[in-house]
Amino acid sequence: IQFTGQEGPDVNEMVIDLLGALKEEFSIDEDRVYTSGQSQGCIKSIAMGIEHRDLFAAYLLVSGQGDAEEMRVMADDNIWIIVSGLIIGMLGSIIAMRRYLKV
Repeated sequence: IQFTGQEGPDVNEMVIDLLGALKEEFSIDEDRVYTSGQSQGCIKSIAMGIEHRDLFAAYLLVSGQGDAEEMRVMADDNIWIIVSGLIIGMLGSIIAMRRYLKV
């Protein structure tokens, strides 16, 4: 799914519903469901991780930022964060996420 900035507030739930439908149709190992996103997709992956705690085995977060305080619930999750070309607005978020996520 490509996020164009035009999506409504239910895009995350649409992705969750799609994943549920795929799990019903196919044999999917629940311990190997991952999410990744770049920029806004990263923000969406973080939001789904906060709202659906047991859904993803790991996260690959690329060049996005999240609310570090809200992300505290993800402190024990498997998370890889990639940032290329530091955007000044992301600096505080990255520092705070490192503190909470024990990076």
